[in-house]
Amino acid sequence: EGKLYSILKSESVRNALVATKVHFKDVNGVPVGVFEQVQGTKTWQEKNKPSGTVAFTFEERNRDEWTIYLFDASINKTINLDLYKKSVEYGMNGQELKEIYKIGMVE
Repeated sequence: EGKLYSILKSESVRNALVATKVHFKDVNGVPVGVFEQVQGTKTWQEKNKPSGTVAFTFEERNRDEWTIYLFDASINKTINLDLYKKSVEYGMNGQELKEIYKIGMVE
């Protein structure tokens, strides 16, 4: 009695304002890496799975409710972590961004 709605599915996906770790997978759904914020900084590391080796380091330029905007000035590489579209978008030298991975779990 008093039941208004049935919950069909629940996810622990957090919005971009509080995310500190974004796991990503290839087109086949295989986990291939994680973007992880270095605690207490605006630095993010892209780590390969399963080794955990740091492939790239980025500085967070901005974030809003759905997207974290990263940039690596040493190679002029932009990464957007779009949690709404569950998409990792990539561009170099000011090129249009293209999806390169799908986002899996967000912590």
